[in-house]
Amino acid sequence: MDTQDQEEQAPLFRKWSTWYALVIGFLLLMILFFYFLTKHFA
Repeated sequence: MDTQDQEEQAPLFRKWSTWYALVIGFLLLMILFFYFLTKHFA
């Protein structure tokens, strides 16, 4: 394997960890949104 295959750059960001943080943050926002939506209409 080439080193270029092993170190593939993430699309749009420099590191894959940025994508992971973005996805986890989005999931947390969705959880909070649905929690407050449930509390409001309960």
